[in-house]
Amino acid sequence: MLCFFLTAIRLVLEYVCPAWHTSPTKQQTTSLSTHTAYCRCNTGNTPYDEACCLVKLTSLSERRDSLCSKLFSQLVSQSHILHCLLPAQRDDSLTGRLRSRNKYPTVHARTNRFKNSFIPYAIANYQ
Repeated sequence: MLCFFLTAIRLVLEYVCPAWHTSPTKQQTTSLSTHTAYCRCNTGNTPYDEACCLVKLTSLSERRDSLCSKLFSQLVSQSHILHCLLPAQRDDSLTGRLRSRNKYPTVHARTNRFKNSFIPYAIANYQ
């Protein structure tokens, strides 16, 4: 049953997660009942975090975060097709003199919707 869940159901839950990972609220992410129902089905009426540990699954939020981090590390490479979406890298001689030693400058956004989209969120959190 675990193999079926990981290969069929979990893939659907994580489909294109970098595109929507930052959009849902905390209540919406915890209400993904398929994952919680699977964990509770196998462990009884235990809390979600404990059920994930007992079933040896990572929580959906941790998994989505790791997938987004992995995608950002792929985007940083020059050979990725979406590398052009990232802002220009700072010069190494410049970053040595700045407080923030990040390769990419922060993206200033006027709206929260753009601020929470993948590229600005990834630049702020995964560098």
